[in-house]
Amino acid sequence: IYWVIADAGLVLFSFGDPALSERRLDMAARVYGLSPAQRILAGHVAEGLTLTEIAERMQVTANTARTHLNRVFDKTGVRTQPALVRVLLTAIAPV
Repeated sequence: IYWVIADAGLVLFSFGDPALSERRLDMAARVYGLSPAQRILAGHVAEGLTLTEIAERMQVTANTARTHLNRVFDKTGVRTQPALVRVLLTAIAPV
């Protein structure tokens, strides 16, 4: 997986380092107070899966997956999946 994210004059690149992405997602889960299920969903969103695919992988209904996603949106302050990926993969620990 690699990402190129452009927003507000910034271009961020992530070149297929799954371990780095996992560490960033773990940090974001701590920073934003994500539950274990929300962290799993966030990882699947970062992989580029659709909500239907995420629900299948998590063995939950699409409505449950959507509920998790909306709660992650609320906790992170974003409203789209691309914005969520950007926030999650660039999270840093508070000082």
